[in-house]
Amino acid sequence: MKITSAFIALAALIGAGVDAQANCQSNVVRKEIRSLSPTEWNRVTSVVRNMSNSGWLGWFAHIHNQYFGVIHGNEFFFPWHRRFIRDFESIAQSVDR
Repeated sequence: MKITSAFIALAALIGAGVDAQANCQSNVVRKEIRSLSPTEWNRVTSVVRNMSNSGWLGWFAHIHNQYFGVIHGNEFFFPWHRRFIRDFESIAQSVDR
């Protein structure tokens, strides 16, 4: 079972375009959510609402639920979630434009 789970996780990573050998070209620094100003918080909630209305939030929830048992509790957790969060942020940024 672990081999099958690892294979599925690896396939998901490869399918998502994750390059394990790539070097970081830039670091993203995220602001602590509790330090957001009211204007920043309103912007975040607006973007999440728009993502929900356009189906993106449901899509990300579906993908996370599909891979929950495969990804959690193994060595693929961090790389998979890094890519998942980066894709979420990318869509959020496109919705925010």
